[in-house]
Amino acid sequence: MTGSERGWVFADAWVLTAIAVSTRPCSLTDIVAAGDGLNHALLLDAEVDGALGKLQGSGLVLVMAELRFDLTPEGAALVERRRGNLLSQIDSVLSLLGQVPDSDQQFALPPGALQDAVDAYKARSRKH
Repeated sequence: MTGSERGWVFADAWVLTAIAVSTRPCSLTDIVAAGDGLNHALLLDAEVDGALGKLQGSGLVLVMAELRFDLTPEGAALVERRRGNLLSQIDSVLSLLGQVPDSDQQFALPPGALQDAVDAYKARSRKH
C-alpha cells in the first residue's frame, strides 16, 4: 500500500527519534528504552507496527535480522536536522517528517516481541 491515508503521526516520529538516539543498530528493547526516555511512556504494538511499516516503506529505517533497526542514510540526514531538548525532539522530527512522502509497507512484530522487549527493559532498569 502506498500513500498512507493518515499521514505521519506522533508515534512515527517517536519511533524514529528513539532509533536515532539509540546506539545503532539497535534492538527493540533499545527502542522501548529510548522511547520511554523521550516521552515517559511505553510504545504500543500498533504504534510500533504502524511506525516501522511507514518508516521502512518511506526509506528512512532499515529492519534487519533478529529485530535490529538502523537508520538509512536518508533517515540519518533527516534526524540530524532535529532541534530541541530531549523531550521536544519528537515534535521536531514530526515536523521534518512532513517533508517526506509516507509510504506504508506491511510490517508486524512477531507476537509477544514488544512485550518481551518491555519486560527486558524493565528488568534492565531495575538493575540500575
